[in-house]
Amino acid sequence: MSKKETATIYRCEHCVRYYSISAAATNYHEKICSKNLKNKHACFGCKFLTFGISSHEFGEGGVKVLMCTAQDHKMLHSNKTVEKVNRNMPFRKPLGELMPYKCDLYIMKQDF
Repeated sequence: MSKKETATIYRCEHCVRYYSISAAATNYHEKICSKNLKNKHACFGCKFLTFGISSHEFGEGGVKVLMCTAQDHKMLHSNKTVEKVNRNMPFRKPLGELMPYKCDLYIMKQDF
């Protein structure tokens, strides 16, 4: 006789692709989910956000970083960067500060 088992499957409220049998894993995913409106950083779409190369702790080759030119080229990172660094290099911290969710210096980028 076959035995049926049931399990609770959790899904992200913001993107329908992520499923898990662990509530903790789903809660962690929702904190970094790019579809979550709470994770929308003000920096994306701002004309002051630029890419730069930082040689900090990496020698001559450097690493690509995001910078805010309105704040003396302060290095910034997003929630997704934190998640990637934690997964790939667990003993490192991302360069710079976490991007703000609201910014008084925000000016929309105009692409022509």
